[in-house]
Amino acid sequence: MRKTIEQYISTLKKVTVDVFEVETFLKKQEQLQRDMLDYKELANVILELSEEGIIIPVRSSKPYAMDERIFNRYKKVRKLEDDEDLLKNEMLTAFNRRMSMVIYLKKVQQYLKDKEILLAISDFLQNQMQDEPFVSVNERSYQLIGNEKLLFSEKGSKILKNIGVTYEDLCCYQTYEPFFITK
Repeated sequence: MRKTIEQYISTLKKVTVDVFEVETFLKKQEQLQRDMLDYKELANVILELSEEGIIIPVRSSKPYAMDERIFNRYKKVRKLEDDEDLLKNEMLTAFNRRMSMVIYLKKVQQYLKDKEILLAISDFLQNQMQDEPFVSVNERSYQLIGNEKLLFSEKGSKILKNIGVTYEDLCCYQTYEPFFITK
């Protein structure tokens, strides 16, 4: 029964798994009557899959009528390993060639966190005009990301260092904030 349920879940295109639909599928597969389906075994398999992290319960759904240990609906968990090859391919093809993505190929989780910023930098480098005017780092940061302090911050500097892009590549220069002393 477990193999059949796992196959059914893996072939589902939607993210939400309805236990009633699993039950219906099992009945069709095995040509069973309502009283012949072992609901306890079904519940045990669902609980095992939940414990293994293949599915997670939708807590807002009601308990399953035939066995209250499980819920009516579960969500499929997408595995990063399955997507890792796709992400690595994206890193190698979707970004401007001046950006070195070597560090992010090794640190996929960090790539996912920085992806929005990396895409903004890549778009700028791709669409950059030859006579692009030089502006302050704060202005360029605001233009690219919507946060004027990000590129000059520790996080922004680390991202630029990771991809091998300098302020000059982004046509910007570093300016220091004026310091005022008031009495």
